[in-house]
Amino acid sequence: MTKPQRAIRIGLIVLMAGGVLAFAAFETGAISRLSGIWRSLAPRDADVHVPALEGSKLLRSYHATFNGRDSQFAHYASRLGPRAVIEAYKQIASQPGRSLQSRLPGAQSVAKGQAMISYRDTDGSTVGVVAFGDDSGGSVYFVGRTDAQRASIRPGLDVPGREPPDVPKPLRSVRVMCVENLAGLT
Repeated sequence: MTKPQRAIRIGLIVLMAGGVLAFAAFETGAISRLSGIWRSLAPRDADVHVPALEGSKLLRSYHATFNGRDSQFAHYASRLGPRAVIEAYKQIASQPGRSLQSRLPGAQSVAKGQAMISYRDTDGSTVGVVAFGDDSGGSVYFVGRTDAQRASIRPGLDVPGREPPDVPKPLRSVRVMCVENLAGLT
C-alpha cells in the first residue's frame, strides 16, 4: 500500500469516527450543553413565542392553519407523558395576563395517549398545544399560536376551520381549536 492510499484510508476512518461521535453527542443531548452549537443546529424558523417545557427537544417546525389562519407550530419531544405536558401548559396558562379557555367546552381535553389545551396569551392570541404519547412513555407535542389581532373566541360559536374528512361533527358540539395541514397531514 502506498503512502497516499494509506493517508486516504486514515482520513476516511477519522472522518467516519468524527461523524459517529457528533451524531451520538447530538442524539444524547450532550451537544445541548454547548449553547452556541445547539442554536446553530436547531431547526430554522421554530420560534413560535411560546415557552417550551424544560427538557424538551425541538424536532422541527411546521407551517399549518390554526383556527383558519396561517400559523407555525413547533414540534417537540419530551420525557413527560401527554397528560403531564398539558398540566405543565395549564400552569403556564394560569400566570397573570393569560387565561385558560375553560369556559369553552373542549378547551382542555385528555384522552388515552393524547391531550390538548387551548389558552389566551398575554397579547390576546390563542395558544394551542397538542400532545401524543410515544413508545418510550414520553410524548411528542406541537405548540402554535394564532395572530394577536384575532378576535376572541366566543362561547357557542365554532372557530374557523373544518372537520376531519369522514368524521361528522357531533351534535351540540363547538369547535374550539382547529389545526389543519400540520406536518403535511390534512
